[in-house]
Amino acid sequence: MQITGLRRELEEAGYAVRRDFLPRELLEAGNRIKSRASREARAEPHLGLVVSVNFSVDFAPIILFDAQYELLERAGYRDARFFAGFLISKPAGCPRLHWHQDWWGWSSAVSYGATPPILYFMYYLTDTSAANGCLRVLPGSHRRKNDLHELIEGRPTHPDRVLPVDDVLVSTRPDEVDVAVRKGDLIVRDGRLLHASHANNSSEDRALIVLSFVPFWSDLPEGLQCAFDRKRPKIERSWPSAEAERVLDRATVYNGASSPIHLQRTPNFGDD
Repeated sequence: MQITGLRRELEEAGYAVRRDFLPRELLEAGNRIKSRASREARAEPHLGLVVSVNFSVDFAPIILFDAQYELLERAGYRDARFFAGFLISKPAGCPRLHWHQDWWGWSSAVSYGATPPILYFMYYLTDTSAANGCLRVLPGSHRRKNDLHELIEGRPTHPDRVLPVDDVLVSTRPDEVDVAVRKGDLIVRDGRLLHASHANNSSEDRALIVLSFVPFWSDLPEGLQCAFDRKRPKIERSWPSAEAERVLDRATVYNGASSPIHLQRTPNFGDD
């Protein structure tokens, strides 16, 4: 089978952009979440404001947005399931986000293939650029060893303090690419891809909704399915039952008897 379009971009670079993807009413839903979170949740100086989908049922229409699943289906990613999601808002003056990757299942052999074990759909609620904290990526680092893998090995996955600008975890890399987008655009990112963000040097917040999806749920080993189910946000405990059930029908719910895989956040690419 010839691999084209979105799937080829993800397999080769680890990310792709689709313009004008999220409709206005869902952008407005995202801004409602942001407004409420700004009043009720606490921001961290190095990370900004981060709230899970558990926080508000207003996430539901964004999670259930059919065009996301249709995009994955057209790319050949059948049986995609929703896993988790967040609002992330970087206030003015928020420093660079450190280099990291988001995958925790490196102990499974499926982590080293062309098919992404997890995809992140990133919807920015404002236009982004290097000036206000746009995404930075290292293309190809989802499938092959990058110098940064060794440099960050043994360092905290999520530093709990503001790092100096010359620290390797926030440094400018020769192979990095800025991914600047406009509000409503979609960035699809392989969860294994090394990424970071610029500092927000503007006078306004820079916010996004990020949702994660498993593109081939039924093909995963049961131990990995169990791990996804254990880690998924338990919206059934915080949302009204009707809305929770609609999302759970499309979520990484596992009812089998397998135990979860050993969680491993560091890849083992071996010697190149």
